[in-house]
Amino acid sequence: MSDSIRALASSMVSRKISGADPYILFLGAGASISSGCSSMMQIVDCVLEQHAKSEFEKWENEIEKATKENKKFGEFLGNEIGKEKRTRFFEIWGTLDHETQYSILRPHLWDDKKPSEGYENLAKLVKKGYIKKILSTNLENLLEKALNNVGCYQPDDFVVVVNGKDRHEELVEQLNSSRSSLKITKLHGSLESPKSYAFKQDEISDFAKKIKPDLSRLINQSLIIVGYSGQDRDVDLLFEDEGKEIHFVNPSKPEAESRISQILAVRGKGKIIDGNDGKFDTFFEKLLKYVELEEERSNASDSEPSIEGFLRNIGFGKELENPRSRYKNLTSLYVKPTEYNEICSKLEKDHVIFIIGEPHLGKTYTAIHLLWEYYQKGYETLHIRHDNLVTRLHENEGNLTNLLLSLLSSKDGNPVIIHFDDPFGETMERRTDEFAKGLNDFLLLSKKYEHLRIIVTTRLNIFREALAEQDCQNIEGLEKDLRVHTSYKSEVLVDILHRYTQFYKPLWSTDEKIVRELDEKLPKMLPAPHNIEFFVRTSERLTSLEEIFQHVDKSKEMIKALGEWMASLSDHEQIFLTWVEIQSTSNILFTNDSASKINLEDAYRETLAFLYKRRYIFSIPPSSFSVDKDKFDMILLESREKDSDVSKFDFVHPSYHEAFWYAIKEESRLLYWWRVLKENLAGILDDLDNKLDRVQLRIIENYGTVNRDLDKLLLISAESEDVDEKVIALKHMMERIEVFGESYSFSSCMEAVISAQDPKHRMVLVNLLPKNFSTLPPGIIDKSMLLLVDPEKEVRNRYWEIYSDRIEIIDKLETNPEFKLGRLVKKIQLIELLNRHLNNKSIEIKVINRFLQITLPEFKIVFKNNLELGYDLTQYAYSSGGILRRSLSNTQKENIKYIEEYIITNLHDDRFLQKRSARLVVNALERARMNKTRATMKK
Repeated sequence: MSDSIRALASSMVSRKISGADPYILFLGAGASISSGCSSMMQIVDCVLEQHAKSEFEKWENEIEKATKENKKFGEFLGNEIGKEKRTRFFEIWGTLDHETQYSILRPHLWDDKKPSEGYENLAKLVKKGYIKKILSTNLENLLEKALNNVGCYQPDDFVVVVNGKDRHEELVEQLNSSRSSLKITKLHGSLESPKSYAFKQDEISDFAKKIKPDLSRLINQSLIIVGYSGQDRDVDLLFEDEGKEIHFVNPSKPEAESRISQILAVRGKGKIIDGNDGKFDTFFEKLLKYVELEEERSNASDSEPSIEGFLRNIGFGKELENPRSRYKNLTSLYVKPTEYNEICSKLEKDHVIFIIGEPHLGKTYTAIHLLWEYYQKGYETLHIRHDNLVTRLHENEGNLTNLLLSLLSSKDGNPVIIHFDDPFGETMERRTDEFAKGLNDFLLLSKKYEHLRIIVTTRLNIFREALAEQDCQNIEGLEKDLRVHTSYKSEVLVDILHRYTQFYKPLWSTDEKIVRELDEKLPKMLPAPHNIEFFVRTSERLTSLEEIFQHVDKSKEMIKALGEWMASLSDHEQIFLTWVEIQSTSNILFTNDSASKINLEDAYRETLAFLYKRRYIFSIPPSSFSVDKDKFDMILLESREKDSDVSKFDFVHPSYHEAFWYAIKEESRLLYWWRVLKENLAGILDDLDNKLDRVQLRIIENYGTVNRDLDKLLLISAESEDVDEKVIALKHMMERIEVFGESYSFSSCMEAVISAQDPKHRMVLVNLLPKNFSTLPPGIIDKSMLLLVDPEKEVRNRYWEIYSDRIEIIDKLETNPEFKLGRLVKKIQLIELLNRHLNNKSIEIKVINRFLQITLPEFKIVFKNNLELGYDLTQYAYSSGGILRRSLSNTQKENIKYIEEYIITNLHDDRFLQKRSARLVVNALERARMNKTRATMKK
């Protein structure tokens, strides 16, 4: 049994070293028995003896009589009568005032009570930083006394919040605060605050309503439960079937039918520590001893290589929290391929090795094992995944040689081995070219350093295509293929099967017939290590031979099997994996952009809240993020960048990316959630500081399904029929105007946004212009001049401000052949005319005449988005009598006629028709008046 305590101590030390959240401690009433406190049943008996003596004596006589006849029957009857006693106790307790309740409890829980050795050892663990949150159902203050005894005091070292005494807001604030190293939450109140006691049903209901939503998230994290019998209904309500590991510590196991027993069985994580080790004092004595031994071992590992130190060194510290991590158990699970010795020889001789091959052959696992061997020789080890490589290249302006130099300089001259995992891209759809472009210089430089070793792992097809596009002459002789059917002989594949069977312990592993059948047939059916690992891990609950071999067949096509598995998950789990795919791809595509800094946990919770509010889903599982993260811990890698408290997630293997998009292409429910997310993205992420937009989501979608680079993916969005998408694409292209400024797609996208029906799109464009105006190509500035006559006053006025502030730039463009619209605007003196027209100022005839030189083709260009304004300006051709001005030339009169016909044909706006009708009436009245005047003069 002590092995369970030793394993728990090891996990606690690993968590502390890796910076992971420590276990949360839950203390029940049994924790205080050894300190002299009465048990709950002793308090019940005391109250009944005082307030229901006849009933109490009757029950006691029945138990005594049954015990004399049969001891086991007496124990059974005692348990059954105990339930009746508790019911009667609660009835009586509810009739007592707070002062009476306090006077009853004090002798049992307070007077002359001192912390036991268990509490003293617990306090030492707290002081060492292994426990930072304690939930307790106990009313006494033994824990606080023990903390004082080791030099910890309120409020500097710990805070205590009492449910029923402290305000709910304060309780929540303290639980989430980082101001003190320890938070103690007393769930059932505190003895010195009688009004806080939670015993009765109404008090328990009040507890459930107020405190459960906030505590449920905590209590379903990794938990150590000590001294809790599982008989508090209010506490049981906090536990959920799905959650992290639970270590249940109690002298006796929980009853088979109890809620806590069911939860332990369903979760299947953690241990039950019972018997002598389950006693409060014994448990904490051993736990402290093993923690201190583990600390000594860990300190020694700083000088003596350990797998724990190695994993932390390469950024896999989170793997230490997962007892079933393949990396944590590298030394017992890894089996060498036949090419292993040759790989080692090439690496030593050439300093560089490219391990290439088809998926699932163990390329990365082999590279990690090589890193581990060199780590034991004293080498500094670096493991750089594709997403991390993209970030590092961005920091080094895309120069691979500079990146290598920066990696070497950070190691102070120590020997270094670097593993680049999938540097050419994880899949054909997720390819990047930066690594291949600088490969020649990179290889030349790497050979200059005697104490440098480089391992590159990549898929064969990606490797071949990447090199086909580059002139990489220095790579010959540096490759080593891992191949199906040759890299792992049959007996080796059986060895791999046995290792994973021992590791995962599937139910079928106890059936000798099934094991023999698998030993005989599996090497021919599953010739790759990753397929075998997948088969064993996902067949844990199978027991029949037929089911198992059906599952072997599925495991041959891993992408399909994984995709179908993802499609079968619950809605919230599919949404979780969708955000993993988004975050991991954003880290590659949008380095240092807001999209790459999204907090996955926040985005996931906002998504569920939005979907629930809009009735896409009808419930939100409590602690869904931590539950989902824990469920998928075998397929996820979690990391944190330096100086960041935001965790980044990625799938542990490229196959999971492929499987995700396989499920999308197969139109599973994952596709439904992807579309919902795409349609509602802005609303979902509205309250987050870091966001991604629809175009970025579209790029991620294309990146997962189309073999294109980022620039081409952006151009796809620029050519979209969705104007919203065009606007966002235009924003991204303006930020990289040196790349897109001269492209046809950029120009056509600009025209489409300028002509967009909704003024909000045009307003976005206008707001983008000031920052980028001076860098825009002349042709683009020329197209933007249409905004001078925009139908929307706000858009028009904002562009006028931009135009006025940058008149010097515009004047310099006058001779540029692309500045056609700009020259036309100047030719017809449109700026001066508009300024006076829109501000209701008088206009000189010469300005009008200059404008009325405009031809129909020129009118179509200038006023194509605002014919109504064009019509208003052409009306300056008429005198107040509604007759064309005599000063106009015949050509001008003819132009006006053609322009009006064009406007009448193309503009059907009601306001225009009313305006035109009114002018025709005025003209008719004016002509009638003039005709009458002429007739009078003739007489």
